[in-house]
Formats: sequence, structure tokens, C-alpha cells
Amino acid sequence: MHHQTGRKLVSILAVLGACAMLSVAQAQNVPPVRMVVGSAPGGPSDIAARILAEKLRTRLNRNVLVENRAGAATRIANAEVKKATPDGTTLLFSPLGAMTVLPNLFTAKNLGYAPEDFVPVSRVVGIEFLLAAGPNLKVDGISQFKTFFSQKPELASFANPGTGTIPNLLAIVLAKHTGVPFRHIAYKGSSLALNDLMGDHVALAVGTPAEMLEQHKAGKIRVIGTFSEKRSQLLPDVATLKEQGVPLAIDDAFGVWAPAGTPKAVIDSVNAAIVNALEDPGVKAEFMKLGFTAASSTPAELGKIQQEDLKRWNSFIQQAGISMTD
Repeated sequence: MHHQTGRKLVSILAVLGACAMLSVAQAQNVPPVRMVVGSAPGGPSDIAARILAEKLRTRLNRNVLVENRAGAATRIANAEVKKATPDGTTLLFSPLGAMTVLPNLFTAKNLGYAPEDFVPVSRVVGIEFLLAAGPNLKVDGISQFKTFFSQKPELASFANPGTGTIPNLLAIVLAKHTGVPFRHIAYKGSSLALNDLMGDHVALAVGTPAEMLEQHKAGKIRVIGTFSEKRSQLLPDVATLKEQGVPLAIDDAFGVWAPAGTPKAVIDSVNAAIVNALEDPGVKAEFMKLGFTAASSTPAELGKIQQEDLKRWNSFIQQAGISMTD
């Protein structure tokens, strides 16, 4: 009797051990999630994506790997994710502008994707935009642009971090508003543009607090205006462009999208993980250090924001008379 019981116990333990080993093997065989980012490593969007990826790894219980596909103002990354299998193993970490601004600037052929190729998952952080001058440029506000640059036209240059990006569009609008024929100098990334701004090789640049706040505080550049509706909490002493007479208030956000056709259950699972991550005070603090305000959303809320901004940017771009040739 005791021998039979012993054999049964051994058999049960063997089965349980086999199941445990199978579970480990299955966990090890779960494919990682690719989070594709349309910027080079080291930039604000890349850092923000890596913060989120690390938090999702523990909440989804699987590896989440950031994959950089820089270039063409995020169009390369977006086209890459569009082609991915819609099974939850590929996500897009992107500025909202990729879904709202670029479709208003480029033909479908040149864009390489359409907003309908993706399904919203969640908003992640809000983004403010700043106008900064080189450390030795003798301009303290928009009102001085016309006089200063008419006297020194050779200095009238704007860093362009990518055709069709919001910083590029805001620079074009400022040029139209002030009547200054700025030269738009192309850069492959915001970090390269910022280096030249600090070295006074380019006069002005538009960027985010994540890119510019630390350098501004150190006196390496000077933020002379913000594009927010209200003054930035990070720079309360800097006047908005609206306060300086430019009727312009623009912001953006980073969010997560998945390829169209991704099952709703997968979308809901990833959304829940993002919402949970962004409720963590430590995560909020990490994003705040980058100059980002953490704020999640439901997939439906992000979809609504996207549709509203698509229409708003259409009106803005038409009124400003902006067009892209490529």
C-alpha cells in the first residue's frame, strides 16, 4: 500500500515537474515584442520608448525590445510597422504628428502608409515645443527678428530636424509671420541640430524640453519662446509665442499604435499595461526629467484625438500655405 502510494506520489511529482519545465520552455519561446521607433538611439523619443519598454516587460511578462528605424520624419518606421504581422509582436512608438501632420503633407505614395494602417493603443506622454536661439545670438524675442536679421541676413538660419516634422513646420510658419527668409538647414537628428545651435553654427531651432531644457539652464542655448497655449511649467519665465504676437499654439504627444488587424484582446492587454505603468509615480518622474508629461488614454480616446488633430492640422497647413515637394 505504502509502495503504491509512493509510486503515485513520484508519478505526480514527475508530471508536475514536466509541466513546470514545459511552462518554462514555453515562456522562453514566447517571441519578444518589437517596439519600433522612428528616431536614432539616444534622442528623447528613443529614451522615452525605452522607459516604456522596460515597464511593459514586467507587466506583459515578456521581452519588449526597442528597434530604431530612423529617417524620413518617422515615415520609414511607420512603413515598417504597417507590414508587420498583426499579432501583437510589433508595436509603433510614434509622435501623434505621424498620424495627423504627415498625412496632410504627403501623397499616400510618398507617405508610404495611411493612418488607417494602424490601430491606436494608448497615448503615453505630452510634448511641448520651444523656440531657442544660439548662446550669442542677440535676439531676445520675436519682435526683434525682422530688424536684426535684415541687418545680418547671413545669420538667418533655422535648423530643420526633418521635412514635415512639427519643428520644421513651426519654423516655416515663423518665417512667414516675421517676413524673414530663413535658410532651413537639414539635420539627420535633433541632437546634431542642437550641437550646431550651441556652437552658433545655426541661429534658431525648435525642439522639446527633453532636448533643450538642460542646455538652456546651463546657458548653452537660450529659449526665447514656447508654443504652448499657456506658459510651460518647466519654463514659467519664458513668454509664449501667442504672448509675443504670433497666433500659434501647437503641442504633440507620443503614443503607441499596432498594425491594423491586431486582435482587440491584444490591444486591450497592451493598453492596460501602459495605463498601469503610467500610474506609477516613479515612471511619471522619469518622464518629467525628460520634459514629458505622462498621460495614458484608452484606444478610443487616442483615436478621437487623432481624428480631431488630423482635421486641425489640415486647416493649419492650408492656412499657412505649406506644401512639401517630396
